Amino acid sequence: MLIVAAALLRSLQNVSALPTSRRLTMSASDDEQGKPKRRSDGTFEKGHTANRKGRPRGSQNLMTLFENMRDEKIPVSMGGTTKRISRGEIFMKKLWNNAMQLEPKATAAVLSIMRNSGQLDRPPAEGEALGDDDAAALAGFFTRFAPRETPDEPE
Repeated sequence: MLIVAAALLRSLQNVSALPTSRRLTMSASDDEQGKPKRRSDGTFEKGHTANRKGRPRGSQNLMTLFENMRDEKIPVSMGGTTKRISRGEIFMKKLWNNAMQLEPKATAAVLSIMRNSGQLDRPPAEGEALGDDDAAALAGFFTRFAPRETPDEPE
């Protein structure tokens, strides 16, 4: 076991065994551990960074990945035919259908999207009177969804 550890230590000390692309070279401004020196204010000297390899070329940030996924068109069968629709459009159709089923979270999300996009008027201020159309719509809603009285069961 001790022989294996000694051989491993010797191989780690032999930096020239590494390919030059993987070998980190020390510059005059690097400390003894190979890390770039920092100024007294904590910043690196000009031309030196802690992230030597940097971000790989072609890598994308999270928003770019999200946008690509949203815009990707996938096949969907609708009414017996297959269409290619973007995932964003499928998401909005599903959200809208759930709102039409009166699912509270979906309805709130659709109303929020409509309000934020300016498709709804501003909400009435507290104490502001409703218009005739609004009052009639609310009255119809409350009569339609009011709790119904159940007839008493005979004893």
